[in-house]
Amino acid sequence: MGGRSEARYAPHFLALQGSSLPDARAVVATVAAELRACHAEAREQGGGGAVLVKQILCCVNLSPELSAEVVRAAEEFGGAGDGAVVGVDLACGEHHFENAAVFAEHRAAMRRARDAGLGVTVHAGESGGAANVRAAPAPAFAPHAALRPRSRALRVFSGPRLDGGAGRKAGGPDD
Repeated sequence: MGGRSEARYAPHFLALQGSSLPDARAVVATVAAELRACHAEAREQGGGGAVLVKQILCCVNLSPELSAEVVRAAEEFGGAGDGAVVGVDLACGEHHFENAAVFAEHRAAMRRARDAGLGVTVHAGESGGAANVRAAPAPAFAPHAALRPRSRALRVFSGPRLDGGAGRKAGGPDD
C-alpha cells in the first residue's frame, strides 16, 4: 500500500457562482466519487503504491451559519473507504474565539462532528494569541481533542504556556 494524504477544503467555496455543482453537498459527493475512481484506476493499473486520499471539510470562521451543513455532508460521506470524509476543520481565522454568537454555532457543529466519530481540528494561534491556543481543545469544542499545534503557524506566546509554565517562543516541530 502506498501513502496517505488528505483533500482539505471548504465545500461552499467550490460551489460558488459559476460552478457546475449546485451546493456544498454536491461538491463533497463529486470529490468523493473522483477520489474513489482515481484510486480504483491506480489499483487496476498495478499501482499498489497508490496514495489513499481522504477528505477533511472546512467550516469557515466568519460563516458559522454554514458549519452545520458542512458537518451533515461530513456525516453522510464519512467512513473508511477511498475518498471518505474523516474530519472537519474550523479554519480561516479566529473570530470564533471573540464572538459568542459565532462561537456557539461553530461549537454546536464541532460537537456534532465529534459525536459522529469524525476528527475535529480548530485552528488557533495563527492570528490570535495564546488564549486561543488554550481554548481550542477545550470541552466547548471537542472534549477529547488532542492539541497538535503546528509550530509554523504559532505566534509568540506572551502569557503562560499551555501547561501553566512560563511563556516562551514557539520554536520547533515538537512545540
